[in-house]
Amino acid sequence: MNLSLKQNQTRTRSARGFLGSSAVLGFFAGLCQSASAVIPAPVTAPTGLGAVTCASGDYICLMGAYWKAGIAVLAIIICGVALLKVAGGLIGKYDEYRKGRAEAGDLKENVIVAVVMLACILSLTYYATTIVV
Repeated sequence: MNLSLKQNQTRTRSARGFLGSSAVLGFFAGLCQSASAVIPAPVTAPTGLGAVTCASGDYICLMGAYWKAGIAVLAIIICGVALLKVAGGLIGKYDEYRKGRAEAGDLKENVIVAVVMLACILSLTYYATTIVV
């Protein structure tokens, strides 16, 4: 009796699993119906080097626009990494100050240097993104 009850429960679980996987498969099949749609035309970059609007089919201008956008992204990444490094250094110095290994003057000096460094990094990032225009 107990064995037939376990077999019946196993069949119910496998039927639930089959129905659930069929529903998921049907859902994803419904999502994939638009896969045969026409691929849209690539969007041209708004301005190339020298603030010139790129005409349709002007690949040199388009490469210049993507070059400019790439330099801007690279400058922003460098700025973000520098921000994390400077903030990590300040947190480390504060931790040393909190534990009594550094003095208040050291902490103040680090804060001033960090503010100056971040101002320089942000201004260099700004110039890197505008000088290419």
